[in-house]
Amino acid sequence: MQADRGTGPLEAIRARLARDPRPFVLGVSGGADSMVLLHLCAGRSSPTSAVHVHHGLRAAADDDAALVSETCARLGVPVRVVAGSGDALRNSPFGIESAARTARYNILAEHARPFGACILTAHHANDRLETVLMRLGQGTGVSGLAGPDAETRWDGVPVWRPLLDLWKSEILTWAAEHEVAWSHDEMNDDPGYERVRIRNEVVPAVMDRLPLEPLRRSLRQVADDARLLRWLVERERRALTLWSSEERIVLDRARLRGLPEGLCRAVLHQSLLHVLNRDDRRARPASRWVAEVVQLIQRPGPSVALGRRVRCEISRDGVTIGYTPDPRMALVDPKTSRVEIKPEPE
Repeated sequence: MQADRGTGPLEAIRARLARDPRPFVLGVSGGADSMVLLHLCAGRSSPTSAVHVHHGLRAAADDDAALVSETCARLGVPVRVVAGSGDALRNSPFGIESAARTARYNILAEHARPFGACILTAHHANDRLETVLMRLGQGTGVSGLAGPDAETRWDGVPVWRPLLDLWKSEILTWAAEHEVAWSHDEMNDDPGYERVRIRNEVVPAVMDRLPLEPLRRSLRQVADDARLLRWLVERERRALTLWSSEERIVLDRARLRGLPEGLCRAVLHQSLLHVLNRDDRRARPASRWVAEVVQLIQRPGPSVALGRRVRCEISRDGVTIGYTPDPRMALVDPKTSRVEIKPEPE
């Protein structure tokens, strides 16, 4: 028998989900977090459907798909099981985790877009903490430390992460009280992945030594500050943009040169996000690349800077940043007399 529904944070989220009039498309892997989210959404009056992406990367993948399908049938939630390409993920130059994530979101967006639906994923506060700890060692700034936003967009489709303020332990407690069946992904035990090492070795030590409520507030505040910073930098970028398309943007060189160096770097980084918002959303040039472009902007004359999937051409009046679909093309010497900056190894 299921425990009586209480008035805790997950029940408050259930009520909010029930009141939201938008159609939802849930990304359901079969893990505890997404299965709890599936149960929280069951019974909504607004349309709700689930998508399970079967990458075929694990021996137990068929069992996961069966569990998700059976649970959705019992809860009355329509579900689609979509086959992914495990070989393509294994051969991705950006790593299997990044490639799988990109593939999942692309599939979710494909299913949500025709219905004007909002994508729901089950990220939680532990995911935010893991991201902070991982990126502290990568030299990132506030935006990188913030991790996933509670509300964002993927290829124009809204994405909502309603569990983002909850600790994993809160989700597991609710799952146990409500007898939620879920599967364990053994890849989450593989220390070959950096995130797994952080999750299993560092996060427990941090949560054991720091008070959880202030820690939760700090993670939320970092995310809020990063969102404000992105908004301010984006406003500046738009003011400096002479012309733009999906894969190319031209900035006013003279106005860029007049900005403080930190703001100039931020505007260039935001411009890179604009042109790199393509098939591989994790493709990012090294921060050193951005710093070198800032230096080139200050020098007289034209120049070219090359980086992973990007090419920057600096003329007398403009700074053109363009997307290159094949990373090898960005590394080809254009055989000109202009300055060429070789990309930092990644």
